[in-house]
Amino acid sequence: MLSFLIACNASKASGRITSETPIAPSTRPDWLAKLPHSGKLTKLPTDDMPAQVALLSDDDFVVSMTMGHRTGRPILEEIFRQGKHPAYLGVIGSAAKRKVLLRELFEAGIAPGQADHF
Repeated sequence: MLSFLIACNASKASGRITSETPIAPSTRPDWLAKLPHSGKLTKLPTDDMPAQVALLSDDDFVVSMTMGHRTGRPILEEIFRQGKHPAYLGVIGSAAKRKVLLRELFEAGIAPGQADHF
């Protein structure tokens, strides 16, 4: 299963990415190996994507790209459970995926107003 999350610090005033490098955690080391080697990207192999949520700050921009709602939901659920408020939270997927994610987040106890922020 592919899980991909990018988090990078950005200046709210200028909208420019600061010197901190984007982070690409993934449960697939084979996929990370295909990314170009660059000092502008931190590759982070992990077996536990939701655990990486602790690294996020309110200044981070987060994009979650997963193989489906079953892999993306635990990441989003953890963001909401930890009370994280990234500057941007995006999920790549269809309107149908969003609908399923919202339903499952509500069923997991995430408040509708909280989960509507992606």
